[in-house]
Amino acid sequence: MSKKLVKHEVDPARPTPLTAEQQAEITALHAMPDGEIDTSDIPPLTNEFWKSAVGNAFYKPSKTVNDSMVSKLPDADMQAAPKAILRAAQRAREIARQTNTPLVLVRDGVLVEEYVSDADTSDKETAAGA
Repeated sequence: MSKKLVKHEVDPARPTPLTAEQQAEITALHAMPDGEIDTSDIPPLTNEFWKSAVGNAFYKPSKTVNDSMVSKLPDADMQAAPKAILRAAQRAREIARQTNTPLVLVRDGVLVEEYVSDADTSDKETAAGA
């Protein structure tokens, strides 16, 4: 028995149209209030969970300030501001790690608390020193 390899390329600009059944399911889910969603099988995310959480092993922080962060202003103090902000953020992460307190930041328009692990800090220090 031979197996034939089938390749199928998907063009993200022209996705396959949804079937009527798929469209009906999406419409029903969209209309459902959040309170009706059964989340009983999802454990709560406690502080203990975040303390033992592991960072993404494939994340490689930027080693330099990218062009979009470099000020175009002629004033030298203003040009130095992005690097100063990065230093302040790194210091805040270090203090949060040392004191086991969360960083409070805005991510995608939502205020979140994030704990910093030792691995996160050592990655940042490696990137900053490179």
